[in-house]
Amino acid sequence: MNASHLTNFRQNEKKRSPKGKRGDPHCVVRHHSITVPIYAHPICGKTRYTIAFYQDGRRRRRCFSDLTKAKKEAKIIGNDRRDQVC
Repeated sequence: MNASHLTNFRQNEKKRSPKGKRGDPHCVVRHHSITVPIYAHPICGKTRYTIAFYQDGRRRRRCFSDLTKAKKEAKIIGNDRRDQVC
């Protein structure tokens, strides 16, 4: 059997990032000293945007189908978080 036609099926897979390392955010909304990252990821051929923030000591995430809605919500969350800190 000729081994030249055999290939490792994992050669064509994307390289995975190390466990625990998150991808870079699509954009970041800043409100004074508070930053809220917005991540973009494809689901069923459409781009979904996820904002990530901490509330009551827990990490929360909210998903949106529109980037402008995600930015608007991120700004509101940044404003609320700033009011709690000050």
